[in-house]
Amino acid sequence: MKSKNKLIVFEGIDGVGKTTIAFELKKILKKKNISVILYEDYELKYSNFNILKPLVKKIPITGSHLFYLASAIYKSQVIKKLLKNHWVICDRYFYSTNANHKARGSNLIIGPLTDLLKPDYGFLLTLDEKIRQKRVKQKLHITKLDLAPKKIGSLPYKMESLLKKMDLINIDNSISIEETLKTIFSKIILK
Repeated sequence: MKSKNKLIVFEGIDGVGKTTIAFELKKILKKKNISVILYEDYELKYSNFNILKPLVKKIPITGSHLFYLASAIYKSQVIKKLLKNHWVICDRYFYSTNANHKARGSNLIIGPLTDLLKPDYGFLLTLDEKIRQKRVKQKLHITKLDLAPKKIGSLPYKMESLLKKMDLINIDNSISIEETLKTIFSKIILK
């Protein structure tokens, strides 16, 4: 009997290794002959939804929060279709979007989201701040927000604090990518 395809989500502040871990996990699953898609690869090919994102930066925070909430619901609907034939790995889903907007002052109250697909595994990646700052500086496209230190009261600090309160499996990515992948794989072991 074929096992159910899984949705695996990686959340966290910039520079903690979400993209790297998602990509490496995809490679591991493919080696195990599991059909897997990195949602962001799919989105680059087929989504016109992202063309609106630059315009959203010009509207008040609550409007931006609503836009990204709608984006998460849209993403969820696409993922439901992809899950019929593949495992799906997502580099940020709803959790980081919500935490980011709340940390920036959105007072939007969100009730139960019945249209939003709950991940089979949601991981919050954290990282020692010195390592995170070093990794952020190696990124191709760096923003001021990427470089913001995670200190009490800062946006990265507030965002990570909010994410730690959510229903996610917290994994410290400070030791090594290999150790993080071992920990993740032990949680999603094929049953």
